[in-house]
Amino acid sequence: MRDWTQRLLSCACALALATGCNDGSKKMNCSTGSAAPANSSTASAAPAKSSSGMSSSGPPRPAELDRLNAWAGHWSSSGEMIADGKTTKMTGSSSVGWECNKHVLVERATDDMEGMGKSYEIILYSWDDDAKDYKVGFFNSMGEANMGHMKWDAAKNAFTMRGEGKDPMTKQPSLFEMEIRMPDTKTMEFTWTQWDSAHQKKTAEGKGSAHKSWM
Repeated sequence: MRDWTQRLLSCACALALATGCNDGSKKMNCSTGSAAPANSSTASAAPAKSSSGMSSSGPPRPAELDRLNAWAGHWSSSGEMIADGKTTKMTGSSSVGWECNKHVLVERATDDMEGMGKSYEIILYSWDDDAKDYKVGFFNSMGEANMGHMKWDAAKNAFTMRGEGKDPMTKQPSLFEMEIRMPDTKTMEFTWTQWDSAHQKKTAEGKGSAHKSWM
């Protein structure tokens, strides 16, 4: 059973450079889908602007995405999951960076769960101006493809996340909730809970932390 957090954590908090899936020397060219060197003109050239001030490649970048700037970098994480009365340890690492003219934050992660081996993940974060929240897409090597949303809760000084998907083991619909706090720009702390689809029965919960090694 995988938690949506470690990914997130991997993410920014949440966990791990997917070997083979993430090459720190390359970035994805969004227009072609091919890998391009990070220092190439594709990655570094500033988009042209029209007379209206709008970039030729799209609208201005939402200011809300600036809250995620501290997530960019390379992270290592550790945590634990409690399910069916059993505690399972987890470790991970991740690489997080901006793509698509800094409109999409991409996390490539590797998680290692005690007794279950490794899982490779890609998580996407962006801002939905209509819904006024962050959209999150999670995909991994176990075949999971889950979508969720995330908000900044000023009262809690934390990001709160809620996602829907299927438990990769039971194949039953499930809900995932998580809170992420950053006491400083190089530390992330998270707690999460997985529920049944009716939000009545808690099926798993966990906590952990992540630390940024370098930008």
